[in-house]
Amino acid sequence: MTQGKQDHVFGAQRRSAIVAMIEAHGVVRIGDIVREFGVSRKTALRDLDLLDSEGRVDKVHGGAVAVVATPPATSDEPTTAPADHTGPTIGIVLPVVGHHNRTILRGAESVLQSHGAAVTVSTTGWTATAGPSTQIDELVGAGVAGLLVRPAPVPDDAYGVVRDWVERPPVPTVLIEDEPTATEQSAVWTVGTDDHRGVATSLRHLHDLGHRRIMLVTDGGAPRSREIRRLWRFCLQDAGLDDDLPVIDGATTPGWPLPTTTATDAILETLRTAEASAVVCHNDVPAFAIADRARRQGWSIPGDLSIVAYEDRVSTRATNPLTAVVLPGYDVGRVAAQALLEQIDAPQRRPRHIRIQPEFVNRASTGAV
Repeated sequence: MTQGKQDHVFGAQRRSAIVAMIEAHGVVRIGDIVREFGVSRKTALRDLDLLDSEGRVDKVHGGAVAVVATPPATSDEPTTAPADHTGPTIGIVLPVVGHHNRTILRGAESVLQSHGAAVTVSTTGWTATAGPSTQIDELVGAGVAGLLVRPAPVPDDAYGVVRDWVERPPVPTVLIEDEPTATEQSAVWTVGTDDHRGVATSLRHLHDLGHRRIMLVTDGGAPRSREIRRLWRFCLQDAGLDDDLPVIDGATTPGWPLPTTTATDAILETLRTAEASAVVCHNDVPAFAIADRARRQGWSIPGDLSIVAYEDRVSTRATNPLTAVVLPGYDVGRVAAQALLEQIDAPQRRPRHIRIQPEFVNRASTGAV
């Protein structure tokens, strides 16, 4: 066997072992792969990229989780496409492949395929400074009848560029999880998660349990985090809770975005110093790591610290399941596809801005003060 073939076999065996680890534990972190197989972080990342592209795992910040099964279709929404495409061709543009985007895609495809639509997917999105990406231009040039687009996160000073484009979309377009890129006067329709409801429900739950000092952990560069930070501050003030607490920004925490011992210890020390009794953590991978590290340091969860995970990818698989906000990705994709088909059929209709309520699931990681 040549060296190249040998490396290929070993790589395939390692990746199969990684999948087995995820199936056994629900989640694997990059550090686990490095330690278990004696490979570099670059090799571990490459393995997860390949497994994600094959649909064998869902890659998340710092590692990967098991693939979540597609929700069953209702009787009037089959997930399989008719043999012949009798409907329009739809372009779907997502900034990255990941658990939430993949779930959105499944929901959209369940509707589009049931209507005989052909679907073309790009996972590159657009750049903040250049407006629509080349991929979007190519889809429009190829004659797609409509677009489902999830904008990539953009800095504040680039919002105008993106808004200029969405004010005059070249074909019927629905923005997904738009962070609100579009305005009420925009010509583009939007469908996304009702993050206001998700954040408010989390804080209300903790407030009802007697918590007043509630912190937020997020990553300033991650999708949704800017909006969640804004809503968290607003909802704290609206509920009359202590609002002098800083956001713990993972982007400035050593070791982030990997939930390393260094990173989680730094976060726990900040929580201790602030005398916080509860934390909302975006997303559930670092929330799981924080809960695990806190227990190893002798903290009682939820006795000493209540934790709410904002997103629910690994929360149910933990030994001690996390209280979580479950994002309605499948429904977001399904409703967005329905809205696009409605817009194609009646292009003069007034744009709609739809927000879908997430589910709040109370599990073992929150309790009374």
